Amino acid sequence: MPNSYFFLITFLLSVGIQQPIKAQQAIDWQILSHVKFVQEDQSNRDPVYGRPIFEPSVKSLAGKEVIIEGFMLPLTVDNQLYILSRYPFTECFFCGGGGKETVIELILAEDWEFDLDEQVTVKGTLVLVDDPLQISYKLVEAEPVRE
Repeated sequence: MPNSYFFLITFLLSVGIQQPIKAQQAIDWQILSHVKFVQEDQSNRDPVYGRPIFEPSVKSLAGKEVIIEGFMLPLTVDNQLYILSRYPFTECFFCGGGGKETVIELILAEDWEFDLDEQVTVKGTLVLVDDPLQISYKLVEAEPVRE
């Protein structure tokens, strides 16, 4: 009997060691739409500049490593700032096709090449931004998920 316990414990420990220590949570754009934008200054009725009020389902993702798929877009002319968009360039937030909840600012872990509108899967730590003049979501240490 003692040998079978030893075998069982050894097996369970070896299986446990092989499990990833830090698991990423796959999310989709639907969950990121659980945000409302509240106007603080009624003289500016443009909803783009409303303060984000994140629902609990989104708040629970703050600071966690997530994986999401979207379209890569440069945000600046010199390609120093990138966003991941729910929609391709012609339909993205900046072209009037979606709201602020349809884009994520990417803080890249390292430089990587991509094509405009390339559909990619990205992982990184999700940060919620409570500033009406900024993009509401950031992905810090963002990197492509290679399959």
